[in-house]
Amino acid sequence: MKLAQTLELETLYKPLIPIIYLQVALQIAQVRGLDASQLAQMIGLKPQQLQDGQELITPLMHAWLIGLMIEQSGENGLGFEIGLRLSPTVHGQLGQAMLCCASLRQALDIASRFWHLRERLIQFEFKVHHSVGVVHLQTEVAYPDPLRRIHFDCMLAMFYRVTQILTCNMTAIGEIWLDYPAPEDATSEAMQRLYQQLPMVRYNMPSCQYRVPLELLDQPLVMANPEALAQAIAQCEREQSLLPQQQGQFLQAINVRLQRQEGGYASPAQLASALHLSLRTFRRRLQQEGSSYQVLLDTVKQRDALQLLEDQQLSIQQISSQLGYRNPANFSRVFKTWTGKTPTEYRALLAGKLLS
Repeated sequence: MKLAQTLELETLYKPLIPIIYLQVALQIAQVRGLDASQLAQMIGLKPQQLQDGQELITPLMHAWLIGLMIEQSGENGLGFEIGLRLSPTVHGQLGQAMLCCASLRQALDIASRFWHLRERLIQFEFKVHHSVGVVHLQTEVAYPDPLRRIHFDCMLAMFYRVTQILTCNMTAIGEIWLDYPAPEDATSEAMQRLYQQLPMVRYNMPSCQYRVPLELLDQPLVMANPEALAQAIAQCEREQSLLPQQQGQFLQAINVRLQRQEGGYASPAQLASALHLSLRTFRRRLQQEGSSYQVLLDTVKQRDALQLLEDQQLSIQQISSQLGYRNPANFSRVFKTWTGKTPTEYRALLAGKLLS
């Protein structure tokens, strides 16, 4: 087994997820007429764990619970439903900080800074792309597709609900993008009722995102409280300082420095120097993390390509050049391996011409 696969499996068995998220799922199970106590017992959860608000559970245990709920209820929309139940208050001091922000932009910036305190498997990034704010989610853990679907459904619906609560706007805001097909029961009455509680949900997209209209990002928030915000951020920083050294922190340090510059992307030698490592040690550390410079560079280029393609003033050739591809045909070929679509098709998708 490859090192990266071993690390992924180990991650699934580590206690990383706050118990509150599982408690919300069990509440939904109870409403559905399912036996919540039996479900908890089936995944090996002890009663005292449910009563301890500081308890952490494994990602595998959480996904197993949702899988059992789908199996027993026959509904594939439970990820969305759980996400819609997750108000900012369930996210501890991070949620408190978001509630006290002066604007949605500030709240999402803070979430991007401290999201790892609540979620370790899915990376969160907030960027502004021209006329839209983008909450972008991705993961390096290749867990089974049904579990990944549940996780992303849940998190994107949660960010949508948080946006509604912060802006005091209960209308459908923005769009949810998912990079997998619609579920088989997408046309069922249960799923249609659920879709009515969500903004536009678009499947088979190049990446998983929640997209917020630009005009909402700087709208003043009625719950803004600078003093309480400072206190919540200080608490988040304390929580961060108490975290054990996480296996992915080295990769995060590289990603921070692997940004598109005027002269292209930093080379392995430049990154090693910035991290005060020899090139040999830098490469060995990457190997120990189950990754490589090329894998990280491709991930960053994909993110940048999606952002650049939203600027209709840039030609495909200009974008290709900015990303370091001398031949636009090579860029188009690589982009299609990333997203399943050519750059031109992706732009048409943004314009609403392709909905598949």
